[in-house]
Amino acid sequence: MTKKIFLAEPLGFCGGVRHAVSTFEKLRGEYPDEPIYVLHELVHNSVVTQAMRDKGAIFVNSVDEIPVGAVALFGAHGVTTATEEAAKKRNLRLSNAVCKLVVQLQEKAASFNPDIPLVFFGDRKHPEVQSILDHAVARDIHVISSIDDVDSLPPMERAVFLSQTTRNAEIVDAIAKRLSERIPQFDNQAHVCPTVQKHQEAVRRLAQTCDAMLIIGSQHSANGRYLAELAGISTGHAQFVENAQQLKPENFENIQTLGLGTATSTPDSVIEDVIAWLHGHGFVTMCQDAN
Repeated sequence: MTKKIFLAEPLGFCGGVRHAVSTFEKLRGEYPDEPIYVLHELVHNSVVTQAMRDKGAIFVNSVDEIPVGAVALFGAHGVTTATEEAAKKRNLRLSNAVCKLVVQLQEKAASFNPDIPLVFFGDRKHPEVQSILDHAVARDIHVISSIDDVDSLPPMERAVFLSQTTRNAEIVDAIAKRLSERIPQFDNQAHVCPTVQKHQEAVRRLAQTCDAMLIIGSQHSANGRYLAELAGISTGHAQFVENAQQLKPENFENIQTLGLGTATSTPDSVIEDVIAWLHGHGFVTMCQDAN
């Protein structure tokens, strides 16, 4: 019997990641002989990060590590206002590759009535969350990391709700529903990245018809981890790998139909390598979607 691969649609980069990578390439062309200092990671993918290092990128954890007047790049997740001010003081030749959706949430957080509490669903340590909360004007901010945290919130007559853009859309909706049941005047302004949501929907569909799922992404990619969790819940058999080198033949011996999805920061070259490996181990790509 033919072993089949069904590809989720879409695969690979979202618009924000594509914009960030192209911004780096543009800088590389403008300053071919200078190092480009990148704050943190440009995007959450170690293959992309290493490719940038090979082209002269130097990754730093603080603006203070960047020489005065140097070429610098801020990544897709956004930065705090203090970081922006520090960059100005160092006269950096700066490009900012922040995702447009993150900018929209920063602007929203800055526009709400400061007297209305803000409930934010996300990882407080994530750069995106830090940048959005930094712009928030609410005097009362509550960061939650799960739907169970809703029950621990203090009583509120009104609140605004925002979410990290790469979270599981179903969980975001479930949290919003529970918040609306607890808070009389509830304003749901949460917004999951449309491409992230499409990746989640595609994986969910494939998981309903495939024996197993394979998700390609870096371990520190939030949306990749959520896809792997979603695939595992749906099939009971999901693998999460970063590249073809992590694949093992014994993990595919009893699989006849395999669904394949990716994080939104997974480059095409890695996807192609994984598919080529699968083809070399008896799988045939059938179509873009099992439906």
